[in-house]
Amino acid sequence: MFARKNARNMVVVAGPLVFKLPRDGNVARVLREFALSWKAFLRGLSPPVLLVGPVLLRARVDLLKDVSPTQEDLDEIERLILRLSEAGIEHRELRHPERHVGLWRGSWVFIDFDHARLTTKSRDLNKFRAWRRGWERRRGQILRSGT
Repeated sequence: MFARKNARNMVVVAGPLVFKLPRDGNVARVLREFALSWKAFLRGLSPPVLLVGPVLLRARVDLLKDVSPTQEDLDEIERLILRLSEAGIEHRELRHPERHVGLWRGSWVFIDFDHARLTTKSRDLNKFRAWRRGWERRRGQILRSGT
């Protein structure tokens, strides 16, 4: 078990579960994150979430930064971003997908919807593609250098 703190939340990881508690006590923000996470879960785009008082509880995922994604994995994530957009959800943090995309039970999912919003015009795919181009450049340099 370990805990991480940031300015907005305290996150406790205990085995297969993650507990997220708002440090500022903003229950409205937690309810909004829960609603958007649940909407994504119903479409197979997020692990299941529960709300217990002001604490958001979800399944632990293997983050993109801890996995070596293939080109096919990144193509699949792009398709999932399109499905997220079709559901009317803009995640708004996919400029850094390594912290917001992960594997759960063999499928790619999105986590951490605290900055997300409902919209008809999502910019998530463009942000992800910009990150992907940089990732592919860095990966190419590493492969060329032989390390």
